[in-house]
Amino acid sequence: TSPAVETRKIYSTLTRDLLEYRVVARERLRAGDILAGPAAVEEAGTTTLIEPGDELRVDGNACLVITVARRV
Repeated sequence: TSPAVETRKIYSTLTRDLLEYRVVARERLRAGDILAGPAAVEEAGTTTLIEPGDELRVDGNACLVITVARRV
């Protein structure tokens, strides 16, 4: 599922360009949620960026597990 609530242009250090990221508040994420990059998870004190090709999954303990795509 994708609980994104808005999109925003964010600078990607991977592509060295502004990209449209889906943005979601951390407290909206639930176990089993999946976000494909580009996406941003915002919470107090930090923002987690998921770059294009990467994937974030929320595990059963509400931990964010990011699978990073192989870069060539």
